[in-house]
Amino acid sequence: MENKNLIPGSIIDWLNRSVMLKLGVIFILTILLMLPQVLIKELIRDRQSLNMGAIQEVSDKWGSEQTIGGPILTIPVILKDLTEPNISHTAYYHLLPDQLTIRGKLDPQTLQRGIYHIIVYQSDQELSGQFNLPGQVDLPQLQEVLWDQAFISIGLSDLRGVRDNVSLDWNNTTIEAVPGSRITGLLPSAITFPVKLDPLAGQYTFRTQINFNGSISLQFLPVGKNTEVIWTSDWQDPKFTGATLPAERSLDAGGFTGTWKILQINRNYPQSWLNDEYHEALQASASGVELIQSLDEYQKSMRSIKYGLLTIVLTFLVFFLIEVRFRQRIHPFQYTLVGLALVLYYILLVSLSEQIPFNWAYLISTLVVGAMIYLYSRSVFEQPRHALVLLGILMAVYGFVFVVLQLADYALVMGSIGLTVILAITMYQTRNIRWYES
Repeated sequence: MENKNLIPGSIIDWLNRSVMLKLGVIFILTILLMLPQVLIKELIRDRQSLNMGAIQEVSDKWGSEQTIGGPILTIPVILKDLTEPNISHTAYYHLLPDQLTIRGKLDPQTLQRGIYHIIVYQSDQELSGQFNLPGQVDLPQLQEVLWDQAFISIGLSDLRGVRDNVSLDWNNTTIEAVPGSRITGLLPSAITFPVKLDPLAGQYTFRTQINFNGSISLQFLPVGKNTEVIWTSDWQDPKFTGATLPAERSLDAGGFTGTWKILQINRNYPQSWLNDEYHEALQASASGVELIQSLDEYQKSMRSIKYGLLTIVLTFLVFFLIEVRFRQRIHPFQYTLVGLALVLYYILLVSLSEQIPFNWAYLISTLVVGAMIYLYSRSVFEQPRHALVLLGILMAVYGFVFVVLQLADYALVMGSIGLTVILAITMYQTRNIRWYES
């Protein structure tokens, strides 16, 4: 009995050689290879979360983000009740300094928690200035001013970071600090100095030194009628944040210097008020600096994987053009193996960048995956020079992506130029293909 082919030979030959069918298969493979890249992005996010957890753990022990608030002079007053004249209650009358100068240095350090490196800092801050007392406290329903129960509060977000004892030079008199804030509505965390005031003295000068640890950022509240803050650091990647940017700044290889000059009219609260009336406005006036890394390894890995589709498409395009122009058949399984190697590249990049600098991780990953694909493609292509062409294109693409990662501010224009060049080359190389022929 003769065997009969259910599918004529001409149809089988068309299926094997059809350009459009091959393109369809390549398109499906490309879409399928994008799915592992989605999982790799989730992996990067998970590793970022672990990194943030390590940062939080170290910050809890070393000192978290710090904000210097104050000094604020608080004078307890006794007020008559508006509805019951025979009843009185105690309120806090807050007075801000006429002049406030803050000078300090941020000394960044790197701590390690497992495989993660966390940026922290030590800071020494000197606060000085003066208060001008009013001749009298003018408040409605005022019954008595408790001048001998006044106190100075200097806010600091995380008191666990304070390294040394703190004292206040108050009109040439040294006053030791007591722990805790007595005005938690304004300054939830603060150092307090009890002072006795003479309403006839008119003016009081102050000076104090606070040495503390912190992480990520340092800010201040411009409570002075005239506030000047001068901060220096050898950190090279500062990010100035908050309500007001520095009036003067300098940045070089040795670090940065920032100088803020803020007037009373630049903020939304007065020089004096009762209780917690201006709490939100006070906190909203904070300005300062963050010690950031321009791009960490996870951000760079996430940005590089965005070019994964481009890498796969260009690699498959080289395979396809060689297959069409030189009449060389390449099996879809061979496309798949090369595509998986391109996906593996990003897992290798993420894992290596956690252990060594990102640039070295990028170079090693590129060389390893490039060598794998080159050696494999030599067995796929009939002519070894085709494998060299593929290797050259891969190195060019990875080199282009590396340059884009380094030029964060110009990534869009560089990417646009690169894609335009790639499209132009593709159009030129495919100009003679007869798409409707087998």
